[in-house]
Amino acid sequence: MKVILSRKGFDSGAGGYPSPFFVKEGRLLSLPIPEENKIYTADTGRTYSDLLFDDDTTYFHIMDQLGMKNFTGKNAHLDPDINQNVLKDRKPGWKGLFGQCDAAQQHLCNNHVRPGDLFLFFGWFRDVKEIVGKYKYVSGTDKHIIWGYMQIGEIDSVGQTSIYESWKLDHPHYRNRNRVSNTGYIARESLDFNPEIPGCGVFNYDDSLVLTDPTQRNRTVWRLPKFFHPDYETKMTYHEYIFNSGNKQVWESYDDHCILHSVCKGQEFVITGNDKVVEWAKKTVTQNCIHQNKHIVTKPMTTIDTNFDELYMKAKSVINPHRLSEYAEAGGVGAAILDESGNVYTGVCIDTACSMGFCAEHAAAAAMITAGESRVLRIIAVGSDGRIMPPCGRCREFISQIHNDNLNSKVMVDEGTVVTLRELLPYDWRK
Repeated sequence: MKVILSRKGFDSGAGGYPSPFFVKEGRLLSLPIPEENKIYTADTGRTYSDLLFDDDTTYFHIMDQLGMKNFTGKNAHLDPDINQNVLKDRKPGWKGLFGQCDAAQQHLCNNHVRPGDLFLFFGWFRDVKEIVGKYKYVSGTDKHIIWGYMQIGEIDSVGQTSIYESWKLDHPHYRNRNRVSNTGYIARESLDFNPEIPGCGVFNYDDSLVLTDPTQRNRTVWRLPKFFHPDYETKMTYHEYIFNSGNKQVWESYDDHCILHSVCKGQEFVITGNDKVVEWAKKTVTQNCIHQNKHIVTKPMTTIDTNFDELYMKAKSVINPHRLSEYAEAGGVGAAILDESGNVYTGVCIDTACSMGFCAEHAAAAAMITAGESRVLRIIAVGSDGRIMPPCGRCREFISQIHNDNLNSKVMVDEGTVVTLRELLPYDWRK
């Protein structure tokens, strides 16, 4: 299997703005470039007002709030098309589809990209937060993030007069075929290394998806696992050598990672020569893929209650481990509570000397009580490594006492395992 890092979405040359990373929600929205190439400009049949962020919000609505200009009525080049929820009117038989042409397609062809190979799509993102009811960019937060994937099932050489399935004709590379070396890459139904996962999809945010070195302001400087370095016989197109032709260092090697000064040219970087990179790519997909239900995007968790999907992301979004003083630290665990009115409250743990701190569940419950509520319908706590954590004995007892019905609260104690608070307190002292 070859792994292909594919640069897709808005960039400085096409679109001109970063795609938004919604920090609180933990969601990535890769904005497809406008169809404004001087050679291929045409009606794609899709504008940004046709693309759905959720049931009530379009891409254009988000773009307008973020101050993006001159996109009214502009055709969107929805490619790769790997998120079935983006459009309401999907035709029967739809599969994920990615089109390529010109020199970029020749590059894929020259590097023998075939069915079974795996695309990881990355792009330019900037943090977005909601301020006074509107989304706003957070300056100084630009980064490259992996936002989606597709394993190739079949490849079409798109002919000018060839006949194709009707669902393919909505894709810009099949709708407008006047493209040199026009090629369509169609996703597998499911991954060959994990048949329970669809062959294409998008990711919610996770730190493991960030390519940019967090210590760098330049988003093209990447921090990667050490086995990406050429010393480990890994070959990445456009980055084959430790120094480039101008004797500028491209790769730096360290004990537990490597640094790549990635090039701005080239849409696809094809990686071969190291099985560890393949395993890294497989793990990236299996740990971050999300289910795609009609018009809903949720984090995959084999739970008995899909409301925990949102709570998981809410809890994870507030995790921010940091030291408060020489005696105290906070933020290593995040928790989220859903009350009977449908409101969500979050909190983080605070750890101090002399055991005067408290758990994230306690903090979230305090926020709920401050808002005048006390009935807990669902609760979850998440560690800094993304693992779900059951509440400690003190938190179980605390939550059970703030409302008589809280013994019926649903608690997620592990991925796929939901129990009631009563089950966590089998020998209640109040009986």
